[in-house]
Parts: sequence; C-alpha cells; structure tokens
Amino acid sequence: MLKFKINFLNENDIFVEKKTPRHKAFLPHRHKNVEFIYILSGKTTQYIDNIRYDASPGTMLISNADQIHHFTSESTLQYYIITVKPHILNEVLATQKELFQRNTDSLTFSSQKIICPCVRFSGELRKRTERIIEEMHREVNHPTSAEQMMILKNLLTVFFIYTLRCMESENQTKNNALNDITLYIEEQFRQKLTLDELAKQCGYSPKYFSQVFKTMFGITVTEYIQQKRINEACHLLLETDLAISEISRQVGYEDNTKFFHYFKKFTNTTPRGYRKENQ
Repeated sequence: MLKFKINFLNENDIFVEKKTPRHKAFLPHRHKNVEFIYILSGKTTQYIDNIRYDASPGTMLISNADQIHHFTSESTLQYYIITVKPHILNEVLATQKELFQRNTDSLTFSSQKIICPCVRFSGELRKRTERIIEEMHREVNHPTSAEQMMILKNLLTVFFIYTLRCMESENQTKNNALNDITLYIEEQFRQKLTLDELAKQCGYSPKYFSQVFKTMFGITVTEYIQQKRINEACHLLLETDLAISEISRQVGYEDNTKFFHYFKKFTNTTPRGYRKENQ
C-alpha cells in the first residue's frame, strides 16, 4: 500500500510562494488546503491520485484538499505554489455565482475531485495569469488585514476567470480531438486499434486519453470500439447471408471466441439467435 503524509503548509487563508526545490522528488502527501502549482521554468511530472501529468512552463497543477499527490522534477524547476483554504475558494465562487455558473462543476473545492487538475496557459492569457499570481505574491507579504484579504479575494476572482477561460479553451480542444478520433474509429474499427495509437493521434498519454475519453462518452475506448464492431455485425447478420465466422472476421475479430463474448455482452444473445429472431 502506498504511504503518504499530511502536510500543514501555512495557516493563512491564502498563501503564495515562489520556489526552487532542492529535491528532485517529493513523496506522496496531501494537504488540508487546495494547492495550485504554476510552473515558471523547468519540467516536472506530477501524480494526482496516481494519474500522471507532465508539466512545463505555463502549466498549472491543481490538487484538492486531502488529495494524494507527488512529483519528480528537474533541477531547473521554478514555480509558484498557491495554497488556499477550501472555504475561501468556495466563498469566491458563491459571491460570483453568475460569473462561474457554467463552470461551477469544474471548480468545486470540497471532498470532490477537481475535474480539470492540469491547466495549460499560453499566449496573452498566460502573461495575464502570471501577472495576477505575481500581484498575489506581493500582497501576501503585507501585514494581514481586512483590506489585504479583500484585495486577495479580488485577485483570486480574476485568477479564477483566467483559469476558467483556459479550461474552456482546453475543453474545446479536447472535444475537437475526440470528435476526430471517433471519426477515425468509425473508419478503422475493423482493423486492429491500440490504445497507444489512438492516444498518440490526440497527443495524449494513453492513461490520460483513457480518462478523457471515458469522461466524455461514459464508456472506455475499448467498449466503444467493440460496440461499433457488434453494431456492424448485427447489420451483416440481417442484411447478408455471410457465415458467422466470416462476419466475425470482417468486423475485426481474429478470434471467434472474443466475437461471441462481446456479441453476447451487448445484445444478450448469440449471433445465430440474433439472426433467427430478427429475420
């Protein structure tokens, strides 16, 4: 079993620090606060709930309260770490309800997982986000006061706006990539398709591609491909006189046993039974 420790970084409601770590690896751990890590230079690989995220300059990694995470890094890594108490984040979301209404599910800081734990900024939005983080960093060095907390909450609101804009852009990119991959599967499902091949076409790691695909379609990519094959098999069973073994081969199965397994799984009957019942 993976061991981890609980860290209490700072008791302030909002804490911002620029860091250059001396260690190249941090053991699995968790915090009571929500943690944002914004990469300024270098590269790092972070694992959040055992899902891998590769980060380079302009990437922000988000770990929810009590979410187990750890990372490895290059010696050149420099980043901002922003820790915020969950109730402060939810206060900001609540006071700006209309503004965040469309994306409230993506930024709910409680016991739930954050839907988008890795956000990649670019262009003008990246510059604006870095300026906001720098301003937050300056503000936390002032004596704690009601005025300072108000300024920090306002900066945090703008920080969220930029983060959500980036999420929307990334989600659109993901949707476009997944729409393209489903069209590819539609054309190629009769051929041997591998997870590595499909993930590479989208520019994702196999594990991340699987996660994104299941989130969008509600089933795994393997199940999606098998459904396509069985749907085509059903069509061929009713519209042709081809032997069942030939239909199995035509829809992409080298092994008839697998064909019968998936056919039964999706139709609750056998190929022969399906043809007899529907003709």
